[in-house]
Order: sequence, then C-alpha cells, then structure tokens
Amino acid sequence: MTVHSADAREIATVRRELVEWLAGTPLSDERASDVALACYEAMANVVEHAYASGMARSFELSAAHHRLAGRIAVTITDHGTWRTPDSDPGFRGHGMTLLAALSDHADVLTDKNGTVVHLSWELRSPHNAGARCTGSLHSVR
Repeated sequence: MTVHSADAREIATVRRELVEWLAGTPLSDERASDVALACYEAMANVVEHAYASGMARSFELSAAHHRLAGRIAVTITDHGTWRTPDSDPGFRGHGMTLLAALSDHADVLTDKNGTVVHLSWELRSPHNAGARCTGSLHSVR
C-alpha cells in the first residue's frame, strides 16, 4: 500500500495509475471504467470530507487481482474523521450510492482511526457478460 497526499492533483495521478494497472487484468473496458470511477469517487470523498482544515491529509490505495477467487479488490484508507451523510443530500451527496452501483460489493468501515473502503468486482459476474446488476454496500461504524 502506498501513502498518497489527499489532494485533487494526486488523486488524478492515482486514477491514471489504476487505469494502467487495470489494463493488465481480464476486466472489460466497461468494468475497468466502473472500477476507476468508483475508486476516484472514494478518493474524492477523502479529499473533500475526511480531514478538517489544517490536518495532514493522506490516504492509501491498494489494488489486487485475486486470480483464484476471480475478483478484483481495491481498498482505500484514510485517517480522517467520518461524517455521516446528510439525510437529504440534494444535488450532491450520492457518492456512497455510486460506490454500490459501480461495484459488486462495497464495505465502508469507520472508526476513530479513519475510514476504510473495500470495493470488489467479480470477474465471472453478469457485468462481464454485458448485463448490469446491483452491487451491495455495507457501512459499519
């Protein structure tokens, strides 16, 4: 896991690196785009929401292709403070819904040490056959 600065320029660089890595996996272009967008959304949430002004801002991202399990897994970790989403997010505030829609499985774990987002995509899922299915999202605090 590499530590990155939680700023807009850095997450753009990390997204490009992730897209390059995904090109070497068996995911379709559409599924790789889902992975890149979901991970970018999770990283953007770190930049925008995880840290109070003046705090050191960082996050870690790890990605793995689990060949035997037939899965791509990505974990994004920050050491900031969780903010409960608004009950009425209005135009914004749909990041958690987006994570669930783009992935096959999404877990968001929060505690006093920060937030960990676990995302995964099954390689043998209906997504790879061109069909869409709903991902799952689990939040634990």
